[in-house]
Amino acid sequence: MLGLSGRGLFRCCAPSRTTSRLFMPLQPSVTANRYFGKKSALTEEEQRAFQTHPILKRVPKFLRSYTRNFINAPVSHVTAFVILHELSAVVPLVGIWYIIHNYNFGIPLDLPSWAIEKGTKIIDSSLKSFDFSTFTLEDKAKFILEGAYSYAIVKSLFPLRIGFSLFFMPTFAKYFVVPFTRIFRFRKHRKVPEAKPGIGSSTEKEEIKKLKKPRL
Repeated sequence: MLGLSGRGLFRCCAPSRTTSRLFMPLQPSVTANRYFGKKSALTEEEQRAFQTHPILKRVPKFLRSYTRNFINAPVSHVTAFVILHELSAVVPLVGIWYIIHNYNFGIPLDLPSWAIEKGTKIIDSSLKSFDFSTFTLEDKAKFILEGAYSYAIVKSLFPLRIGFSLFFMPTFAKYFVVPFTRIFRFRKHRKVPEAKPGIGSSTEKEEIKKLKKPRL
């Protein structure tokens, strides 16, 4: 009818390379596999370290793939973990405190009393140098209480903060801590020019003595 042979009809109906690429299954990226995919199995040395190390043996099994770098580079990764852990406390504390204070959100009353008391002491002692001249006694007490509640909320997020710090610890150590330490190592190991023997040095004095000796 259309004058097409079997081979021509197959060529017309066969999917092109562009079409076949569109319907190919997506391959997970290297970055996704690295951070969200399955982790490689731990070696015997790493398993032994997790069983004997006083700190690593307390790490849950599902987090060991992220903390395995503690074994090879403990200084850089411990530094990265400490920095991230502190940032995960300071940033939420300031953010929650700001939201509660400026947007008049209701303060939850189901938080533990010990956390509120401890937070009140810490916030009160840390705000000793703060200028409360424009605050009334009621506003000052409310401001400190808002900080105490923010502190208690951040304390309740401790497991999430640990997971966050462990998850981003390798990346933070690789791109921030290690390059920062390399700068100081480069300055420390920079070669110092050797001092050249000047006038009156011991080598020149020995040569002069040799020349002044009488010839036999």
